Amino acid sequence: MDIKKSVLLGAILAGSVTMSLSAFADGYVGASIGEAEYSAPSQSTGSMDLDSFSLEAGYSLSENLAVEATYEDLGSLSDGFVTLSLDGFTLAVAGELPLNESFSLTASLGYLFWDLTLEDSFDEISGDGSDIFYSVGANYAATESVDLTLNLEFFDIESVIDVDVLSFGARFKF
Repeated sequence: MDIKKSVLLGAILAGSVTMSLSAFADGYVGASIGEAEYSAPSQSTGSMDLDSFSLEAGYSLSENLAVEATYEDLGSLSDGFVTLSLDGFTLAVAGELPLNESFSLTASLGYLFWDLTLEDSFDEISGDGSDIFYSVGANYAATESVDLTLNLEFFDIESVIDVDVLSFGARFKF
């Protein structure tokens, strides 16, 4: 292969790699940890708090609008005999309202596709479903590519269990 063909092939490959990377230029990934508060509206027995975490991926459609997919681990509870766990995936539309160059307010609305598992030493019972959720929060732009996030998410599982999650995390923009 002569030098002209090598240069042309290199230019084509460089252009296609650049175009491929630019397709993800408005994407982001993130992780957060928090506390999930469980309560049953039909019961007056109070609530319980469990550790939670989430992993997210999103794509900004514009400066103020994005779509997101998140894995949510809403905690597990064990008394030594029985273990209850709740997790799932969300799909949401997220909005952002910049207050200045560093701070912005956020809100999202979407669906939680959840799995609930109850397990003891003899049996495992599981259920799944989907419910609407929403969240509100704030972002702080620590750097050009890193945001620190504070979110409050509201899940209503089958209108039987309310799960409210307060979380703190980081988001990495491409």
